Amino acid sequence: MDLKKYFKIIALKYQKILKDNLLFWNLWNTNYLFEFLDNYKEEYPEYYNMFTEINTICWKFNDSHKISVKELYITLDKYYPFIDDNTLDDLDDFNLPEVVIKELTYSFNTIYDGIKSNKRYGDKSSDASINIISVILESNKLDYDDTNIPILKNEIDAQIKLIQDLSKPQAYTYKDRNIYRDKEAMASIKFNENY
Repeated sequence: MDLKKYFKIIALKYQKILKDNLLFWNLWNTNYLFEFLDNYKEEYPEYYNMFTEINTICWKFNDSHKISVKELYITLDKYYPFIDDNTLDDLDDFNLPEVVIKELTYSFNTIYDGIKSNKRYGDKSSDASINIISVILESNKLDYDDTNIPILKNEIDAQIKLIQDLSKPQAYTYKDRNIYRDKEAMASIKFNENY
């Protein structure tokens, strides 16, 4: 499957995700990013701590199947906007942890705004993990369009399987945060910091 077809499938199937499954879809995609940030928590402790707190409260909402708007405001409003535009602009688009921080910012902004407005949200949340993978592939001088590379193929396949599941009632929780993802494929290529 080429990337064009993948993006088309995700766009079509996103429309069929049940409203009750939207938070899980967004958190599942965000979790991919969060696991990368975990590797850089010593270099970026402020971001790591902030996103850990936000991630924890969002998973709590997902797992309880109840969103407390009051608790959302108390926790997230102290950080929102999570990173100002000037700081975001200063982050390096070719430095993996900084790209992860940008993508987490966009992802949690989307979740926050979607919950707050009570509107459908996260139609582009699947792009975040693909963007991270593209940085990893580029750092290794690999072709981003080669969807047979295990790290990319696995993510595409996992997203398509999950998005199909989410068109039906589900009770996915934090323990399912990597459902359909193959840990070996996810770790098959590392970011080359020397590129």
